[in-house]
Amino acid sequence: MLSWISIWTSKWRIVTLVLTKILHYVAEGMRNREIAERLFNSEETIKKHIYHMFQKLEVKNRISLVAKVKEKGFVV
Repeated sequence: MLSWISIWTSKWRIVTLVLTKILHYVAEGMRNREIAERLFNSEETIKKHIYHMFQKLEVKNRISLVAKVKEKGFVV
């Protein structure tokens, strides 16, 4: 089940519904194109969202992204 909005402490900010869905789909192993189709968005927009999450959370790949989010107690 998705946790629609979560508030994280310190540098962790509010995660919007769209970002929550993207994280969920990344955790399921979906590709950017599949996520874009599911969310009625462009593949480029999804890439940008994921890139910004990488920067904010200081990770370099999807596996690390999902691991860090789970480590902080966020449900994906």
